[in-house]
Amino acid sequence: MSNVKEVVRVGINNNFNCTSDEFTQVEGFKLVRSNAMFFVNSNIKTPKLLEINNHNVNVVVTVNPDITVDRKMVNKLYKLDQAKVSFVRVRYIPENESINKLITELSEKGYKVVITVMRFKSNDSLSKFTKKSHYDFTFSWLRLKKEGMENLEKFIGSLKNVYICDAKV
Repeated sequence: MSNVKEVVRVGINNNFNCTSDEFTQVEGFKLVRSNAMFFVNSNIKTPKLLEINNHNVNVVVTVNPDITVDRKMVNKLYKLDQAKVSFVRVRYIPENESINKLITELSEKGYKVVITVMRFKSNDSLSKFTKKSHYDFTFSWLRLKKEGMENLEKFIGSLKNVYICDAKV
């Protein structure tokens, strides 16, 4: 695809629900922008996600949209044609062994993994998932402290195809 001039992400602020109308719309976009590469943004809980297998479109899948890891949903990912998965997104919080195992598993299975380090707007939402001691209030958000980011970088350092989105703390 050396003639690709732009990348178009569909479903940025909302979930691509894999409906017939959405697929038709993407095909229309492709006709107008023939030199663009398209991918849709979805999550593992999308009821019709496996419809991706029946269409000529790539997908980015958030594997743990609710932060916690649901094995049934992870197994659903493995029913998708892996060649159509541009990358998987994992929402990360520190000291969560099931998330760490998920990242390792996905890497070992050959997926490109992009980690989104969770930010929180309030102590209330943060305390539902992790400890306040891991976070500092920065730029209107509770963000992972530098030490936490360094620990994450060490953890993924030996894994293949694992990246951190917005790694600046």
